[in-house]
Amino acid sequence: MLNLFKKYSSITLVFFLVFCGLFFLGQFQRLEVFGWPAFYIHDVILGLWGLWILITHKKEITQFISKLKFKSKKLELILLAWVILGWLVAGLAGNLDQRFIFYVLRFLTYPFVFFSIYKFKLIKKDFLRSGYFLVGFLLLLAGFFQYFFIPDTRFLNVWGWDDHFYRLIGTQFDPNFMGILLVLLFINFKNFKSKMNENVKYFLLFLILVGVSLTFSRASFLSFGAVLILGGGIKFKNYLWGILLLILIILSPKPGGEGVDLTRTTSIIARIESSQKSLVNLNPYQYILGRGLFVNDQNDLVPTNLPIPDHAYLSDNLILLIFNATGMVGLSLFLFLGVKYLRQLYFKNKIGFLSVVAVLIHAMFNNTLFQPFVFLYLIWGIVARDD
Repeated sequence: MLNLFKKYSSITLVFFLVFCGLFFLGQFQRLEVFGWPAFYIHDVILGLWGLWILITHKKEITQFISKLKFKSKKLELILLAWVILGWLVAGLAGNLDQRFIFYVLRFLTYPFVFFSIYKFKLIKKDFLRSGYFLVGFLLLLAGFFQYFFIPDTRFLNVWGWDDHFYRLIGTQFDPNFMGILLVLLFINFKNFKSKMNENVKYFLLFLILVGVSLTFSRASFLSFGAVLILGGGIKFKNYLWGILLLILIILSPKPGGEGVDLTRTTSIIARIESSQKSLVNLNPYQYILGRGLFVNDQNDLVPTNLPIPDHAYLSDNLILLIFNATGMVGLSLFLFLGVKYLRQLYFKNKIGFLSVVAVLIHAMFNNTLFQPFVFLYLIWGIVARDD
């Protein structure tokens, strides 16, 4: 039995280390093959890891499910039924495509794996947390390398990415998502209790802020500011970090181009137009039921024959995304349950609460919550919290 346990631990360790390496690679491990929707190698690894957990912890999972009090989860069950109903209607309308399947599998697998790590103690928390910080600082290092040696990344537009000039995008190829990842790293590292020399810790926090400032991501700046305000009564003793970030933003190089202009309006106008189009294209019944979670109507799907690939799929605004997906009924349930669980998280895990709030604010301007790396890093940080 002991040898079997060691075998399980070794395989779990391999899964975790491979996952950490792939997470750092970011968009470099993105694949588009055989006409399938784009996916990441880490999706495959987490899928295999999830299957391994199901096989090796079948008894524990069954016991956990049997202990759930479904009678106290009436609203959650109603929401689940509503989402499934939306999928059935979308299926009858012929709007379920491969991307829908990929999204559903992805966002069932991610929480399952990390919740299992937490619930069944598959990885020691110290090790899990060390991996979280190591990957975060490697992302920051890669971002600095890209910013100083490849500041002009407009060539990525050929492969469907936005063209950026003198903005830190790292291995994410996107300054907005890179920015929120660094904000999450700051939140967790700032509140991490360790024996590290205080000056070293402050220096590393300063480097994170430098990285955030070089993204020129206004959504990330806003998320960071909100965290400072909400966290002032929790663990942040002052708001000097906010002043420091403001100074860094002012001092950051601005060689030209719209990306480093904080008063730019092009991206705002584009988001507004996209939001208006998605609302206009709704059928009357979809204002109540929605299109279906992770579903787009066929006439709204991104064309596959574009000369330049387009990675857009879901709305940039979380509220609008949920409304489009589940209608007014689903949005009301999501908002009510969201507030309920945020309150619970605040009292159980305040750093996790701040992380979720940062992502939710960021998700008002970008498809942040359902971006694979942000979603993973968010739940990873919550599971690896410093108790």
